[in-house]
Amino acid sequence: MPRVADGLSSVWAQYTVRLPAGRRAEVAARLHADGVPTAIYYPKPLHRQEAFRQYPVAGNGLPVTDRLAAEVLSLPMHAYLDEPTQDRIIDAVRRAGALSDAVFELLVNERFTGRTERELAWWVERTFRDRGAEGVSFEAIVAAGENASSPHAVPGDRPIEPGVLVTVDAGCVVSGYCSDCTRTFAVGNVSDRLLELYALCLEAQLAGLAAVGPGVAATEADAASRVSIQAEGLGAAYGHGLGHGVGIE
Repeated sequence: MPRVADGLSSVWAQYTVRLPAGRRAEVAARLHADGVPTAIYYPKPLHRQEAFRQYPVAGNGLPVTDRLAAEVLSLPMHAYLDEPTQDRIIDAVRRAGALSDAVFELLVNERFTGRTERELAWWVERTFRDRGAEGVSFEAIVAAGENASSPHAVPGDRPIEPGVLVTVDAGCVVSGYCSDCTRTFAVGNVSDRLLELYALCLEAQLAGLAAVGPGVAATEADAASRVSIQAEGLGAAYGHGLGHGVGIE
């Protein structure tokens, strides 16, 4: 949480998040129902307001600004948020995470061989809803074999074969707050090399988690997770960040 020093006050005590196109009203309504206020500070971009019409705008306008004005929502996640409200939000995120854990535990017992990535992705999304989620945080990703090398793969219609690793990335929404969980599954017996790479990734993940703590910058935890992978000469293959926050989106 941001902190405000004694004797000072904050005018901009809010966070602004960008939501998927068309979902702002839905998310705001869910939050209001849960007692969390929201605000839209610039429903009309500054360059479209009468007071600023005399300022020049590029020939093709400001399409990014126009788009963001329709997609952003401001939330009261600030230093003035009282503890009961913080606790309610934290509880919602924890419940969403617990539901994700439960669904992934069920997925362990599902058959992968012969089913398509798309079929399993639909199973994950349906199971979230069957177990009480309001919806999914994003479209579930199920990626097998080479397709799993992409962090944001698109599930396909090719049947999953034995002997491969399958990455499942999915999350759900509980009381307006999201979870996001990624797990890797082995389909049957996989090669020794895949087992070695899995163990290396696990070592990196645990090192990153061990580095997390109060006052630790995200870059420090990220750096800790890269040590073992770089030592194996695979640093270039680690082409994304260690992780990200979860909440409204």
